[in-house]
Amino acid sequence: MNEDMNERQGTTDNPVFPKALLAVQGEPIYEDESESVNGSYWHIILIVGLIFAFFVWDGFRMLDNYRITGNIWQSINYASVFFVLFALYILLSQAMINYHFRLTENALVVTYRTPFGHKRHDILYENIYGVHEHKARLANNVKFRYKWRWYSLIDSRPLLALFYKIPRGAKKPKFGRVIFKADPQFLLGMNEYMPGRVAITEEETTYLVLVDESNRLDAKEKAAQTAAAKKVD
Repeated sequence: MNEDMNERQGTTDNPVFPKALLAVQGEPIYEDESESVNGSYWHIILIVGLIFAFFVWDGFRMLDNYRITGNIWQSINYASVFFVLFALYILLSQAMINYHFRLTENALVVTYRTPFGHKRHDILYENIYGVHEHKARLANNVKFRYKWRWYSLIDSRPLLALFYKIPRGAKKPKFGRVIFKADPQFLLGMNEYMPGRVAITEEETTYLVLVDESNRLDAKEKAAQTAAAKKVD
């Protein structure tokens, strides 16, 4: 595998590298992990501390109500308990999440871990249309069935978008979009497996999606015409 990887690797003079990657220095890397900004965890600790302080304060209020009513169930502020648990869940699951990206021989493998568990997602290179800089838009020419946000909120790197196809046999494929963050050297590594599809523009990525869908429809139409011709014969 190392020999194959060396064959795919090139220099910044290699024309297979998109212009957006020509200025990147260093060797390509094939694994990347979400990173945090120095001091960001202190903000999380502060927010958790404030939530805990609110819960303690509200706990004393519920204790006073219990002393008055003598009924523990009527003294509990269920809305407050729900708010605290929900806030902690959102904070821990979104801010404390860790994403690990790995380039294998055939697919991009993403593993993400939270305090509540971990998951794995594989995307075959042959189903990836392109990777480009993400810009928020109100509408897009491609309708995405699946949308993923694979990055930590405390990761300061710029957002990237990946368009990919989800084949469904003879049925119309569905399309997915992944928003993620990675180092430029990791994009170079991706480009080794997907030359010309990394660090391109969103318009180019969308064009590849539309061309693929047009080719699929043409193939479907030709297959229908061939079947009809056989019936006539």
